[in-house]
Amino acid sequence: MSSKSGYFFALEEAPDTSGVYFLYQENILVYIGKSDTSVKKRILNHDKDKKDFNSYRYIYVPPNQTRKVEKDELKKYMKRYGQLPFYNRQK
Repeated sequence: MSSKSGYFFALEEAPDTSGVYFLYQENILVYIGKSDTSVKKRILNHDKDKKDFNSYRYIYVPPNQTRKVEKDELKKYMKRYGQLPFYNRQK
């Protein structure tokens, strides 16, 4: 599994590939999500849905592993903070 490090701001630069992504507002993680086809399309959908975020990060994950990796990342967050990221709590 390869990953990109750092934070990204331009939504147009989001990758058109499968992966797990992390949305941030002022360096606070507010959402962890996955896409089996296009991280870019999913992030753009969140922008249209009015989720409040100003940067993102992603990890390339093969489509058949996105659900597992997303679940693992949510578990790590929950273990550390005792709750899910803000928008993950609102499902």
